[in-house]
Formats: sequence, structure tokens, C-alpha cells
Amino acid sequence: MTGQALTGDLPATVRWEDDRLYLLDQTLLPHETHIEEQRDIHQVHESIQRLAVRGAPAIGVAAAWGLCLAMRDRRQLSPEEFLAELQVTAEYLISARPTAVNLAWAVRRLRDSVKALAGDLSSSAIYARMVAEAREIHEEDVMLCQGMGENGAPLIRDGMGVLTHCNAGAMATAGIGTATAPMYVAHNRGVRFRVYTDETRPLLQGARITAWELQKAGIDTTLITDNMAAHLMSQGLIDLVITGTDRVAANGDQFEVTEAWRSRAFSNTFVLPEVHEGTIYGYTGRILTAASAETGEMLWRSRAAQGPNMTLVDGHLAIVTFEGELVVVEANP
Repeated sequence: MTGQALTGDLPATVRWEDDRLYLLDQTLLPHETHIEEQRDIHQVHESIQRLAVRGAPAIGVAAAWGLCLAMRDRRQLSPEEFLAELQVTAEYLISARPTAVNLAWAVRRLRDSVKALAGDLSSSAIYARMVAEAREIHEEDVMLCQGMGENGAPLIRDGMGVLTHCNAGAMATAGIGTATAPMYVAHNRGVRFRVYTDETRPLLQGARITAWELQKAGIDTTLITDNMAAHLMSQGLIDLVITGTDRVAANGDQFEVTEAWRSRAFSNTFVLPEVHEGTIYGYTGRILTAASAETGEMLWRSRAAQGPNMTLVDGHLAIVTFEGELVVVEANP
């Protein structure tokens, strides 16, 4: 079985067991926890379209398993026929949500991993390779989420107030989330902090999903309306902002929905550190230089898009390198 229950009492968003695919229907949260078996590719297509499964990582994982589900009963075909059917089915699944990058990425990765095998393997063997690749995609996402949590958790300290927006949590991934990952890791380490969750209009992902999952995990959570964030910052109740990111370019540039960018603008105004899916930013209105306290070697200068990402905390720069390592050095802006 791939895709077991997560931290606390949280159900897995995606589960593959005995060649069967199960998805948590997130449209029913928080009032009902319903895990629905997907009978065929058309049901998977519909589940993605109607946001029963949502969040880029979770959609990618669900799509990989959905493609396996579609080909499960095609193993009687010749290898050439099997691969031809796979191509058609892959394009159909991608059409469920063409703007979802992880959807197309996962489907094409699965397709490309086996498309050259027609002359070497039977259709059953090709299917087995597909299942192995889908399992790897699933497990990679779990590990990536955990890595974000391990890197980001040191920024959350006792007594802090943390703001998040929308749902970049466990329900959006196959693991412990992206924005929420540092929260889960810090909580499991015994750090006591409070999370303020924006309701996130108009679909209320923050109210329906993030607040629900954090409470299920035992994390102190306060649900707020979207327009309360700036007031809470002005009162000193928010020490850190952690949100998800819709797109990240190769040079580090990011694209985000309007409401999450509003949180970023507020954090700039009140000089708060901010984390985006394990990528850390600090806003002080000045160009910052980071150098090693021991060697004097220059580590980072100018804006985040031109180097590793960082935040300023108590006179130190916490820097996440492009390799995902957390480095803390004295700051001398």
C-alpha cells in the first residue's frame, strides 16, 4: 500500500492499494471525511476537475496513479497497442486541468518512463514499470514535504504567531504539506506556537481545510477573516508568514494568487520574515549582504532572485541554499 495516514488523525489524500486508487473527497471537508475509490479514468478526470483532489503535488500524484488505473485492465493488449492506448489516455487525463503543472509533469514522466519498452517487455511488465514509477513519484513528494519541514522548522520558536493563507498543507500533497511542513515538524519537536489561518475567499480553503487539518494534528490554530491579517501584524501577533507558491521559475521568481501576495505586502510593511514552501525571504527595505562569520566569505547579496533565499532573524541571516541546506550567519546590512 502506498499512501498511509499522515500526522495525527489526518487521512491520506491519495492511496494506492492492491491495484486500486482511493482519493479523499476534499469538497466535503470539514464536515465529512469520505475516501472514494476511483473506478476508472473518467472518474479520476472528474475528481481533478471538481477539486475533489486539489493542490499541485496531490494532483500530480493522483494523476500518476490514475494513469496506472486506466491501464490496469489493458494488459491483454499487445505492447504496441498498450503504449498507443497509454498515449491517448495520458492526453485525456492532462485535459482535466491543463494549467496544473504537476498534472502534466507526472503523467508525461510516467508515459516517458515506459514508451521505449514495447520491443522488450510484455504489457504486464510495462504496467509493472508504470506502477513502480508512480510509487516513486508518490514517495518523492512525501520526502520533499518532510525536507521542507526539516529546513523550515528552526524558524518557528516558542511563543511565535505564524500566519498562513489558503491550503498548502497536507491535504494539498501526499505528505505533510509545503507551507505547513515546518509547522508539523516544529509541533512534533514540542515547540509551542499559534497559527493564524486566513479563511481564503471565495472557496474558503483556509477555513475548510487548513484550519481543520491543523486542529486534527493538535496545533493551536485561530481562523481569521482575510482582512484581519494586517491588523494582527500591527498588534505584534504575527512573527512569521508561511504560504504556498503557485509557480516558481528556474531563477527563483515566484507567481502567486492575489490574496497571498497581499500577505507578502503586509509582511513587508511590518518587516516580518516570510517563508514560501521552504523558500525563505526577508524584507527590510535595504540591500542585505550575508557573509560567513568565520571566513568572511560572501554568501549572498541583493534580491532573492539572484541568490539563495533568506530571512533576517535577531541579527542573523537564516539562508536556505539552492541545495536546500539551512545556513545561519551573522548579518551586517
